Formats: sequence, C-alpha cells, structure tokens
Amino acid sequence: MGSPFDGADGYMNAEGAFHSFTASPALGTITLILSVVITLWFLYRSFTLH
Repeated sequence: MGSPFDGADGYMNAEGAFHSFTASPALGTITLILSVVITLWFLYRSFTLH
C-alpha cells in the first residue's frame, strides 16, 4: 500500500483528516464505546480494591 500523497508538498498542504474511519463509521463508534467501557472498568476496580 502506497502513500496517498505524491510528495512532501501534498502532505504539508493537506486539509482535514486524511486518515479516518469514513468508510466504516461503525468502527469508530465501536472503538469509542469499548474505550469508555474499559475506562469505567479501570475506575471501578481502582476504587474497589482492598
């Protein structure tokens, strides 16, 4: 898989996000939900340790 840019100028002048989950928005949603669940689990476990 090659670069989406022709050279350094194309990279430096890019506008907006050029790497995103626009082809699969469900993947972004699943990742967000999973991150929130893991964060809440760590918070819960850190306050319930004996």
